[in-house]
Amino acid sequence: MPKKSQMKNCQHQHALSCLLMLKLYLRMSYPLIIIITTLMNPRTLKSVKLIKMSIIQIQLRNPVNSIILVVPPQKVTRHHPLRNELKSRITANRRKKRKDKERDKDKEKDTRDKEKERKKLPDLEKYWRAVKEDSSDFTGWTYLLQYVDSESDAEAAREAYDTFLSHYPYCYGYWRKYADYEKRKGIKANCYKVFERGLESIPLSVDLWIHYLMHIKAHHVDDEQFIRLQYERAVKACGLEFRSDKLWDAFIRWENESKRYNRVVQIYDKLLAIPTQGYNGHFDNFQDLINQHPITATIGNEELIRLRKEWHERQQSKTSKSSSSSSSSRSRRDSSNSKESKGSGDREREREKEREREKRGSGGKSPKDTSETHVDESASTIDLIESEPSMVPAKVATTIDFSDLSTLVDEEIAAIKDKVISARRKIHKVTVGAVTARWSFEEGIKRPYFHVKPLERAQLKNWKDYLDFEIEKGDRERVLVLFERCLIACALYDEFWLKMLRYLESMPDQTNVVDLMRDVFRRACRIHHPDKPSLHLMWSAFEECNLNFDGAAEVLQRIEERCPNLLQIAYRRINVERRRGALDKCRELYIHYIDGSKNKGVSGTLAIKYARFLHKICHDLDAGLAVLQEAIDRDPANTRVALQMIDLCLQRAEVDEKEIVQIMDKFMNRPDIEPDQKVLFAQRKVEFLEDFGSTAKGLQEAQRSLQLTLAKATEAQKKGETSPSRKNSSTGKDASAGAGGSSSSSSAATPSAVYNNGGSANANYNYNSSNASSAYYGQANSGGSGGYPAQQQTQQQQQQTQSYDSYYSQWGYGSGSSGVGGTGGYNYGQWSGSYSGGNYY
Repeated sequence: MPKKSQMKNCQHQHALSCLLMLKLYLRMSYPLIIIITTLMNPRTLKSVKLIKMSIIQIQLRNPVNSIILVVPPQKVTRHHPLRNELKSRITANRRKKRKDKERDKDKEKDTRDKEKERKKLPDLEKYWRAVKEDSSDFTGWTYLLQYVDSESDAEAAREAYDTFLSHYPYCYGYWRKYADYEKRKGIKANCYKVFERGLESIPLSVDLWIHYLMHIKAHHVDDEQFIRLQYERAVKACGLEFRSDKLWDAFIRWENESKRYNRVVQIYDKLLAIPTQGYNGHFDNFQDLINQHPITATIGNEELIRLRKEWHERQQSKTSKSSSSSSSSRSRRDSSNSKESKGSGDREREREKEREREKRGSGGKSPKDTSETHVDESASTIDLIESEPSMVPAKVATTIDFSDLSTLVDEEIAAIKDKVISARRKIHKVTVGAVTARWSFEEGIKRPYFHVKPLERAQLKNWKDYLDFEIEKGDRERVLVLFERCLIACALYDEFWLKMLRYLESMPDQTNVVDLMRDVFRRACRIHHPDKPSLHLMWSAFEECNLNFDGAAEVLQRIEERCPNLLQIAYRRINVERRRGALDKCRELYIHYIDGSKNKGVSGTLAIKYARFLHKICHDLDAGLAVLQEAIDRDPANTRVALQMIDLCLQRAEVDEKEIVQIMDKFMNRPDIEPDQKVLFAQRKVEFLEDFGSTAKGLQEAQRSLQLTLAKATEAQKKGETSPSRKNSSTGKDASAGAGGSSSSSSAATPSAVYNNGGSANANYNYNSSNASSAYYGQANSGGSGGYPAQQQTQQQQQQTQSYDSYYSQWGYGSGSSGVGGTGGYNYGQWSGSYSGGNYY
């Protein structure tokens, strides 16, 4: 090829490379050097135009980081570093696009395969439809699982099993079926995952553990250490279960097959101290093991050496006792003989003296003397010889090597075996007492497994008594195991979840208690009782006490999605945000609940709370009044909102007489106002102007208006009494309204009581104080009582205050009774899924 054409081709390729580089740069955020060659060939004119357009785009996007160099084409060599870098980036980009295309193709292929598999299961949607409409339809779930288990669609089966077990994790039999299904598919990793998930969900399932261990032994035949670790893990998880004998027996059998008798004895040492159903058989088997096998193969060296030492010490003590008894008898005989020899010796000495007198001068000792001396020495020698055997066993004991087990004799082996069995028999006797104390409770458990069918009352009572018995015994580990057993059989009864939470909360040792309680809350609220507001409110309070505000808010949001329009949950959500200082979130929630409320009364109550929040927490009284104004516009007949507006206006530093009178007049001028409500507001107006009015003229006009209102109310009451249809309803009202309306002086006799008690709403606020009374805010809508004396209104106030307190005290959480007269304890079981209409907003 000529050089000229080579140059043109090089220019064209360089222009295309620059164009690709520019396109890449548009996707990058770091600086890049752009090389532009002076191209004059018409063949590359189109590429040059595109390059210029790209340069303009780059300069518009990032004028600072773009560096543009104009380089002649002859200076751009094949090995230029910028060219090589550009080429590598272009290659990487192409490779990435190729991989993306391959990935998309694989996804499409998988989608097509799944669609084909779906077509093979025409009845799958029918079975799914039944459980989607009612997730508590246990029979529908069983039909679905039977169907997918018999088909070859692995994805459909996994989806069905996963969904079912997320609702019912205590069904250990379906965990077994799921693992067997994965085993049939030949996916070893999935089978292990299913087993691990099942054992984590229900760790007290002996059958599931045995099934898992059989799978482990089949696939890890030569890995003895791993199999032993799994057995130890199993007995640690559910070895304290009263009916765990099958698991212990399987562990012993596996060790016994390999003739590891020493380890079998170690297992028995743990098992004999645990009260289980087959306690007698375990001790008998242990005795057979000790008696049938050599002592060196069953007992550990340390214990064996210790028992040998003890046996030899006992033997030594026996010989020392026998020698001491023989020496004492011998000393008694010697003392009697010495007395006799003493008398005869005296007589002999007298005779010798006479002989010496006769034979004076001869000198020397007689043989008698030597013989007597010889007798004394011989006697002492005999004593020494006889005393030596008592010291021989001590020398033998010190010279025996107890670690040399080859020196064991039959007598010693028999004694050691008896000692081993007797030591375990003492432990077994204690275990027998523990089993006897629990046997009646265990016999009362007729259904230890999970089922959706309700339990009999006798079984529920048996579980409660059994738990109380174990709690009284005080063994924390056994109590927790029994609670877990109980929750398997009684998972659908929230009282047992609450009982466990109360126990954990009352434990003196709070180590890891927070994690345990959080796990109990999670299982109760997310799996078995997702529709119980009381449990979720407790959980949120628990998380908030542990300063986990995000967790508390998440719990409340979750239960609100399942149980919407529940007023107490709305209050709790708002106050959780308030307590952690998220005031903007509080405003957002207040507005959300007020706007979303379909009940005018509840909407007014929320508006009152919102106004109090703005006034007391946000220190914005005008904003609170604006909220109440919107609420009174939506519900003009709401007495509580009007009274709250008056109360907020009284909280100003300087009371605005015109503002308060305007609120009262606006409420009294409603055409649909009840006569008794109008009388109450007229009385409030008179009392207010008496205390805060600027002119006497306004007070006189208010008094005249009150007299007219009382007269109209009296006439309306008389008409109601004469009407047969209202005769029964009027008996509940006080007949003193006529007497109170006969003169204005009678109504003015107790102006303080009438004004401060807040009428039928029993506001009981004191406008002279800086803080509004809490009793006022909590009262219900006006009941329209016809009487106005102070004593009657005080009684009404007490009754309504008690009703308010009893309403809120049911939300306390503790062990005592709820209500006004309660001890402030918790009442966990208030809600069971049904809600009264008054609690909805």
